Amino acid sequence: QIAAYIYDDEVFRQDLVEPYDKGFNKNITATVPVKMGENKFKFVVKDLAGHVTEKSFTITKEKTTFSDIQNYWAKDQIETLATQGIINGQTETLFGPNADLTRAQLAALLVRSLELEVKDSTGTFSDVNSKTTWAYKEIEAAARAGIVKGDEKGNYNPNAPITREQAAT
Repeated sequence: QIAAYIYDDEVFRQDLVEPYDKGFNKNITATVPVKMGENKFKFVVKDLAGHVTEKSFTITKEKTTFSDIQNYWAKDQIETLATQGIINGQTETLFGPNADLTRAQLAALLVRSLELEVKDSTGTFSDVNSKTTWAYKEIEAAARAGIVKGDEKGNYNPNAPITREQAAT
């Protein structure tokens, strides 16, 4: 095996262990957290013989924006959440700031912002499944965490607009 880790100068460090075989020629991948602007990282590999290889690199994350929010009162907040991957636009260039928020969108937003584990699971709600609901994994994760509830019939109604009152409770 080879030992590898990736780190930045502040907090993040991720240890990676990859199988080693003669003639090692394999890509090593890692997911790293990035914030706005420049993010400097160093990748270090140490082989069985003790040889160390270091490679420094920079990832630059640019702000995500949409053409229909340029004069909108919440432009900065929308851009921040979109850049962090918490919210998405209706398309790559349009956000739809005046559109209703659906119950599915709220569940996805909450799960992403709280970084809850998203996985396949059995259906908590009779109207939420992988074939009919784009956010079924997020809805299931939010239900497991006790954040969202369905109606008395066991439905979540993912495409229904959500009111402020419903979102708060």
